[in-house]
Amino acid sequence: MLIILLVVLVSLHLVILPSASGGYNDECYLTDEKRQNLRIMVQNISRVFDKFGVQYWLDYGEVLFMLLII
Repeated sequence: MLIILLVVLVSLHLVILPSASGGYNDECYLTDEKRQNLRIMVQNISRVFDKFGVQYWLDYGEVLFMLLII
């Protein structure tokens, strides 16, 4: 039963949902313009947090993502 559930979830995640939504077909999920906008947003949020003494951190996937967009 658990194996069947696992197969269904994997097929939903990797095959059915991406083909239905048109996702996962591009080499990159974000265009260069969107990536630049995201970089600016993260920099602005970081400046505001630093200004007001808010502690924050990047965790797991966020760190990998930040390495990819920098």
